[in-house]
Amino acid sequence: KVIYQRYPCECDKIFLDSASRSKGDTQILSFFSHNLLAKVFVMKIYTWESLKEFQQRDCKQKLIVIEGKVYDVTKFMHKHPGGAKLLGAYAGEDATDAWVALHNDKELVEKYMKPLQCGIVEDYEKHVSPSQADFRRLRQLAESSGWFRARPLFFIKYLLQCWAFELAAVLLLWQFGLHIWTVLPAALLLCTAQAQAGWAQHDYGHLSVFNSRRLNHIGHELVVGHMKGASSHWWNFRHFLHHSKPNVVGADPDINVPYLFLLGDKMPQEWGKRRRGFMPYNWQHDYFWLLGPPMLLPLYFHYENIYFIFKRGDWRDFVWTLSFFLKFFYVFNHFFPSWLATFGFYMLVR
Repeated sequence: KVIYQRYPCECDKIFLDSASRSKGDTQILSFFSHNLLAKVFVMKIYTWESLKEFQQRDCKQKLIVIEGKVYDVTKFMHKHPGGAKLLGAYAGEDATDAWVALHNDKELVEKYMKPLQCGIVEDYEKHVSPSQADFRRLRQLAESSGWFRARPLFFIKYLLQCWAFELAAVLLLWQFGLHIWTVLPAALLLCTAQAQAGWAQHDYGHLSVFNSRRLNHIGHELVVGHMKGASSHWWNFRHFLHHSKPNVVGADPDINVPYLFLLGDKMPQEWGKRRRGFMPYNWQHDYFWLLGPPMLLPLYFHYENIYFIFKRGDWRDFVWTLSFFLKFFYVFNHFFPSWLATFGFYMLVR
């Protein structure tokens, strides 16, 4: 069985399924064809059963499956723009749907993927579930119908709306002074601007606004960094992992809060057996509103952003984030009697 592909670099690659494939080793032969050096790679044929061993956490080699092809991402995962954890979460699994959903420029990405291919999955199409096949047909329909095409003018008006809310808050305090009946509406206006900017940065972060990947990244840094005071890369790593493994315990960071809340059916059982945790979890549906919203944005996300930026040395994101805080405190410190009072107003908005 020969899978033959001509490359534009005037070099041929021939993938052979040989009798020695079960040994798991890759044999490389060189020969001259048309006076040009070509290579023959013996590709390993994997079954879904054989890929299960790569799902173990202690397995050092990381293999993922995309459209029936097996890729060794062991070394590449630490260079992956979406983060190493995202690829690690799909070790030994089919990552096709997540890969399709999270990559707009697939032709460019495939060029980087070719050297990573180490095999193919036997009878891949036969193991695609009916729900997966139905979802993929639905996605093709959505793409061919143009439902994913964004209108940049809409997002420009969206950003102007956010700035209008911020300007209204400033004018309210500037015109009527510092009173309880001006501070609370100003905080509400800024809160609305922050919420709207949060959904705007979401679409820029998903590279969904412009056809240009670079323009999307710049737009994302502007909105999430300068308008919300958060790290662009922090949001990408966290949110892409959430979308690729939504509500999966141990993979989705959005539900990874076991020291406060135990979600689903699996985590309570595991923590109960290990006698871990200290919260009265049988009352978590009552104390969620007391701890969840107040701690998430005002406390936890601030800590995680700062930790992420300095751990990675991401100084570009640091500058964007710093620009938000400099703007906020410079503007509103004109109205409040001290920096501490301005900080209190900021936390109120959060």
